Amino acid sequence: MKKAKVWVVSEVFYPDTDIATANIATEIALKFSEDFEVHVICGPQDYERKNNQSTAPFFHRIQIHRWNYFNYDKNHRLLRLLRVVGISLGLFLKGFSIKKHDKVFVISNPAFITPLYAFLKKIKKFDYTLLMHDVFPENLIVGGYVEKNSWLYRFTHWLFIRSRRVANRIIVIGRDMKELILQNYPNHKKENIIIVPNWADTETVFPLDIDPASLFNRLTQQRKIVILFAGNHGVLQNLNAFLDIIRQLSSVNMHFVFAGGGATKKELELCARENGLENVTFLPPFPRSEMNRILNSCHMDW
Repeated sequence: MKKAKVWVVSEVFYPDTDIATANIATEIALKFSEDFEVHVICGPQDYERKNNQSTAPFFHRIQIHRWNYFNYDKNHRLLRLLRVVGISLGLFLKGFSIKKHDKVFVISNPAFITPLYAFLKKIKKFDYTLLMHDVFPENLIVGGYVEKNSWLYRFTHWLFIRSRRVANRIIVIGRDMKELILQNYPNHKKENIIIVPNWADTETVFPLDIDPASLFNRLTQQRKIVILFAGNHGVLQNLNAFLDIIRQLSSVNMHFVFAGGGATKKELELCARENGLENVTFLPPFPRSEMNRILNSCHMDW
């Protein structure tokens, strides 16, 4: 008996699994492939760094339809905007291969994929699930990109509210996100919003013995409490606010480690140097294979 077809739409996918969204998209597609014929529509490979790996044992279970254009620097504001628009349009055009009776699972990056696939849903009449990792355009306010009262924000906000309502169901990753979406959602459809938190991988994240040569061991011997941030140092993470808090701390027994990369990394390093924050250490981006070691290099992380 022929399997039903599921389409997973995501800006990033295997082999860029050092990126959390790509790793989640890949694992979701693999799980779907146990029961469905799975097709993946995704953007260019090499999101943050060159990946020599281009094939995997599971590729025979998944058909990948990749849009290989607009792979611009995500850490440059103008180029990032061109990337978001170009890849969104590319994933939209690839979506015209979807048929009426197919199921479509869209991850909300890049941002404009939400209204574009709402429009495509109107045309194709497929079953449409939207997984929201970001709340756009509300995050533009937090990032300082637009003013809340500007015509651009008001129009974009209206467009995205209308677009979300088109989905058969929306998956959000937390209670605050659900409450925000519910503010502009019809009462008779509120049961279509489901909370599914991102999961922890207990097979790859587990306690390790302290490496005697590690920074964590040296700080522990100095009786320091080590607090770690591991992830994207982007505008929306607002890590400058954390540096402001650290600057005001009087405790000398706390050390803060920022591991990863992103658009504000150089700005954060400069801020720490100018303010003489000797209790702050920056570590470079790390591959997923190093994640367990990094997460074990602290007493607390956020």
